[in-house]
Amino acid sequence: MKLSELSAAITKLKDRPAKKKLVSAEQVRSLAAKGQRELIVSKQAIVTPMARDILRQHGMTLIFKDEKGRG
Repeated sequence: MKLSELSAAITKLKDRPAKKKLVSAEQVRSLAAKGQRELIVSKQAIVTPMARDILRQHGMTLIFKDEKGRG
């Protein structure tokens, strides 16, 4: 899956987690540059430490949800 596809999926599915299992700093930077304010990922996702740092730097909210969209 391309980074642009991941971004589009996250934007369209605000109330459902992305199925991506690894969230990298590069992905978060790209989303932040596009004005994304929150990132919703599955509870099984791995968010790298640098990705978490970038989320904080940009004031983005990280939300973990299960496959049914529950937090």
